[in-house]
Amino acid sequence: LCQLSRFFCLPLAIASWPASTFLVITEPAATVAFSATETGATKEVLEPINAFAASDSVLVPLQSEFYALEGLSQLILTVREVREALGTSLFIDGVVLTMFDKRVKLAQQVEVDVRDNLKDLVYKTIIPRTVRLSEAPSYGETILEYDASGRGAEAYVSLGAEFLIRDKVKQR
Repeated sequence: LCQLSRFFCLPLAIASWPASTFLVITEPAATVAFSATETGATKEVLEPINAFAASDSVLVPLQSEFYALEGLSQLILTVREVREALGTSLFIDGVVLTMFDKRVKLAQQVEVDVRDNLKDLVYKTIIPRTVRLSEAPSYGETILEYDASGRGAEAYVSLGAEFLIRDKVKQR
């Protein structure tokens, strides 16, 4: 199922991310393309650490706010520490700007800052802040179920496509 609809598996899994959720990606077997584990920012330190220890890479959604940049720098250090302590090849696959409102000057500044500092690590796809994206989880649906033709759904489909293209490039 996942291999047949691999393009849609990723956006369906992440289309209702809270902004503070990390997507941890593993490639466990030939029959499954990707396995995603969501782990939010939590007081329980072991939850994300355990997910990182069991993973190959981390896809980081970054809310387009100032304090999210502080958290991102801490996350980068944590990934480095986990990789060194456990001797794994854990890496940050990329950073996705989320809850982005192009009308807000701070959001634009965050984008410029992140792109200047992290270069190609930042995905081109940006997840916009929309009412429909906010509403979907309250109805127990992904954005692709709730509003498949909306800007939010289109952004997540674009993110899924970009993720798969990046993965193909890495495999070469």
